[in-house]
Amino acid sequence: MDLNEEKELIKLAQKDPEVFAKLYDEYYPKIFGYILKRVANLETAQDITSETFFKALLPNMKPSILSAVVLTFVHTIGEFGVVLMIGGNIPGVTKVASIAIFDASMALNYKLANFYSLVLSSVSLSVLILVFFLNKKFLLNDRN
Repeated sequence: MDLNEEKELIKLAQKDPEVFAKLYDEYYPKIFGYILKRVANLETAQDITSETFFKALLPNMKPSILSAVVLTFVHTIGEFGVVLMIGGNIPGVTKVASIAIFDASMALNYKLANFYSLVLSSVSLSVLILVFFLNKKFLLNDRN
């Protein structure tokens, strides 16, 4: 396999886990053997070899990690029961958006509750759109 074919294989492996597995199976023993000869320490050679493949795999993981973090954040914004039970609603000390909506609704101030809901929904939607835009940007950059 010449250098151009190897470069193409690496690009494919960054997008397709099956190709990465094939690449890993083929090259891990070679890379590990070379590194082991250079460092003469089994644990260090295993660490360096793992880091080498992790760096090759990381571009595949970036969009998924970003999505997971943002979706967790957005879900947490709307969480109500746990916040009310654990954080409470200490006047003048603790107040989160979901509890503010609840308090406004209980006070029959629907205009304020709707406003809070609109702000919370807008923030959540904006964050989701930003994440999907960034994921699309990562994917397009990885293809080039």
